[in-house]
Amino acid sequence: MLSLLPSSLSIMHFDLFTFLPFNYNMIFRLLYLIFMNYCEILLALLSISLSCSPSSL
Repeated sequence: MLSLLPSSLSIMHFDLFTFLPFNYNMIFRLLYLIFMNYCEILLALLSISLSCSPSSL
């Protein structure tokens, strides 16, 4: 059991480092899209709430 652990860890480590640039690119693009959409939705909700109830401030 203990002798199988380092080999599997080295395989995982190797897989992680071979696919690292592609994963970083995809994750960065997804996070950027989600962040931009989130900011757009927040701005839209803020403008809607401000236009609906200006006396709340």
